[in-house]
Amino acid sequence: MISGIRILDSRKLAIKLDAPNPSFLHSLARSYFSLVPREALEPDYITWKRYPVGAGVYKVVNCTSDNSKITLKKVTNANSGADEIIVSSKGNPQESELVIGVPIDGTSLGLESSSSATSVTGVYFNFENDLGRQLAFRKAVSLAIARGPLVKGVPSYAEVNELLASQFWGRAEMKEQRNIKAARHELSKIKAKLPKEALRIPVFNSEFGNGKFGNYIGVLATQLLELGLKVEFYKSDKKFFDKSDRVTPFRIISLGADVADPLVLFGLFRRGSPMTPHFPVGDVKFEKLYEKASKAAALDAKVMATKDLSKYFLADVYVVPLFERRGIIGVNRAKIKSLGTQTGSLALHLDQVVMQ
Repeated sequence: MISGIRILDSRKLAIKLDAPNPSFLHSLARSYFSLVPREALEPDYITWKRYPVGAGVYKVVNCTSDNSKITLKKVTNANSGADEIIVSSKGNPQESELVIGVPIDGTSLGLESSSSATSVTGVYFNFENDLGRQLAFRKAVSLAIARGPLVKGVPSYAEVNELLASQFWGRAEMKEQRNIKAARHELSKIKAKLPKEALRIPVFNSEFGNGKFGNYIGVLATQLLELGLKVEFYKSDKKFFDKSDRVTPFRIISLGADVADPLVLFGLFRRGSPMTPHFPVGDVKFEKLYEKASKAAALDAKVMATKDLSKYFLADVYVVPLFERRGIIGVNRAKIKSLGTQTGSLALHLDQVVMQ
């Protein structure tokens, strides 16, 4: 189903790319990409005939009809990892040895964080709104924010000043520039009138109302009030702006940081993306910088071109990054010695887990 791939023999593939891509091997090595035998799939080559073939030292031996419970068994003599693993999306955290991806309260499990960020939470503007379109307004919001108080007391949060999480290459290496006096000056330059009532601001997938993990919402509201913006945050089930929304100037969302190539994230801010209201469509300079980075034939050139793209993205305040989040993993230390060598963010490599 993909052009440019030839089978050379039972163990070799030849892959022809349309153009040089220094990120290709890195992308191919991602844990959720895999080459599987054709006979394991239905004729559409998408649907499994029975179970996924598994990965690494494990194979799938059982799976419920709704995929809520999957049983894995070790098929090699690997030293680490349990002999059998039951993965459940509906299990009881109180009875589990590992709990992935959610804060855990009231259990005896020890908490660990993923080695790299799973997402970056930030302020994303609505370019269909009179305020969101104005650079002075976006700069005012950016200059009003101090990130240290937002992440205080949450070890799995870390300050971030750009779209790309700390594990990426091509970052602009920006430093925080909070200056409330300058922020107020920028706000005084806007052409649209600020509403007298509080701005209702939606928050998606960002721990809204979730104890200490959601405390930053109140801190952020206080910082914006110091600027002169009164906001009222509320939980939203929509990730992106509806194009018909011309009232809301910005929203809080978290974008995943588990991609192999940072250009994937910048690609979300281009024509045809579901994020269309979150950026100015047809920004010629942005498109030229993006094209230069995407066509770089060597990694060092791609890194520098992506860095230029990062700088422009932040100078034009497409987004105001707040903090990056690491995944939280609950561990039963009586049964599990360590998680071993984990290099992913959203991915947890079960074969690396070392049992007591």
